[in-house]
Formats: sequence, structure tokens, C-alpha cells
Amino acid sequence: MVFVGLGFLATFLKRYSYSGITFNLLLGAIVIQWAVLTNGWILNFKDGIIKLNLMLLVKAEFAAATVLVSFGAVLGKLNPLQLVVMAIIEVLVYQVNELICLQLFQMMIKMSNAFKLANLEKQGCVHAY
Repeated sequence: MVFVGLGFLATFLKRYSYSGITFNLLLGAIVIQWAVLTNGWILNFKDGIIKLNLMLLVKAEFAAATVLVSFGAVLGKLNPLQLVVMAIIEVLVYQVNELICLQLFQMMIKMSNAFKLANLEKQGCVHAY
């Protein structure tokens, strides 16, 4: 979704089609790594270890999707350095928003083995953001 779907969404713009794809790949790679780290620091930091699992990677994909939606609004206006700074700040704000949604307001659906329930939990936080 992050690399193919949102990346090729901006190709209809004749002037910004190549830069849209390139900056999407740049931001996607940086944001997914940064989201794994910030999610581990803010939400799942226990005993100095960030446990990497499939759910953490899915949460990082959702964080990247929120950044790339914002990227679509500023395509052609910002240079790559400004986009990376925007992405770093936006991921931090997204993770704090997720902390507020899931822990303070208790919007968390009880985790089960079904992937659908975990996906519904994240959609609520993404749309609240």
C-alpha cells in the first residue's frame, strides 16, 4: 500500500510524476524505520528492548501512510530535506496520538488471533489523526 498505491497516485501530475514516485520511496523507507523505533520507545518499551514482530511492522506501515497522505498535499512545494523533517515530526505526533487513542481513551479492541480486529484498531487511530 505504501510503496505502490500511494507512490503511483501522484503520477497523473505531468510535472511532478517522477519526483512524486522518488520522494514516496524515500519517505516510505525512512518513515517505516523511524516508526518502528518511535513505536518501540513510546508504546512498547520494556526492559530496554524493542520487540520486533509483524504487528509492529503493520503499525509502521500505517504511520507511513499518514505521512504519505500529507506528502500528497505538499508535492512540488518542499525539497527532500524538508519532506524528511516533516515526516520525522509527523511520525512522532502520530505515535503520541496513538498513545492517547489506545491507552487514555481505551479505544483498543481486545487483541485476538484474527488480523481483522487488530486492523480495525489501527483504522480508528489513523482516522482520528
